[in-house]
This record gives sequence, structure tokens and C-alpha cells, in this order.
Amino acid sequence: MKGSLEVITFTTIGLVALAIGALLIIGSPNSPKGVTSIRRDDLILELAIDKSEVRSGEIITSIIKLTNVGYEVITLETGLPIFDLLLYDDSGRIVSRWSDGRAFIMILRVIELTPDQSYEEEIEWDLSRYDPQVGSYSPCQPGEYFISVLLRVKDIETVGVSIIVR
Repeated sequence: MKGSLEVITFTTIGLVALAIGALLIIGSPNSPKGVTSIRRDDLILELAIDKSEVRSGEIITSIIKLTNVGYEVITLETGLPIFDLLLYDDSGRIVSRWSDGRAFIMILRVIELTPDQSYEEEIEWDLSRYDPQVGSYSPCQPGEYFISVLLRVKDIETVGVSIIVR
């Protein structure tokens, strides 16, 4: 009987700690406002954005995480950028890409992920659209959009996370 009581007490304390931790994460102003992920083979690609609503021209921060959930080492050989952010309108048309108009160093990047290991990047973006004819960026028009992340070397893309531009 005493052993059962100890297990119940431990479980109750564990649940209370878990609930408090969840409240701290959810209530934090820095907690993600939109999260999406996709699993392809032994890789999980995740995207978390810090805002679900922005003013046109306001910067969002995206945390991108790639995790090896398999039992063997995964090696990715890729150029830069490793990831790209895509902005879709509510009809599913690509409005903008984070990489458009940006220059990247031409190097081969090797990422080696052991089982349960992750690689993470942070990208800041104001959701602007690059016009190659003019050579400049224009702000995103007000409306509802969806942001997804693309792992370029594997052509893996998440489902979009909703964001409203005011």
C-alpha cells in the first residue's frame, strides 16, 4: 500500500509540474504563435513563427528545426540556403520567397545528424516580395497568408502556418 501511495504522489507531482511548465510556455510572449511539421522518412522538419498577426513590413522570427528520428546517421550535402520560407496567399499561390533577391555564398554545406540529433536555424523576415525587374522589395499587402518552410536539398515542405498582415 505504501508503494502505491508513493507512485500516486510522484505522479501527481509530475502532472502538476507538467501543467505549470505548459502554462509558462503558453503564456510566454516569446512562445511560438504558429507551428507546423512534416515527417518524411526519418526526418522531421518543423517551423515555428513568433507572431500570428503583423503589420505590413513588421519582422517575424521563424525557428526551423530538422530532426533525425531514425536509427542511422543522416548526411545532407547542400548549398545555401539550406531552408527557404514560402509565403502563400489564401488561394494557395506563392506570393513571395524569403530567398528571392538574396545573394548566398556558393559553398557545399554538410550536415550530419546522428539519431535523435537536430539542426536548427532562425530566420527573420518582413514578408516582403522581391521584384527582379526593378531589383527591389515591396511590402506584403494586408490579408491572410500562410508560411511554410522548404528543406531545399530533399524538397520537403511543411504545411503553411497562418499569418494575418494588417
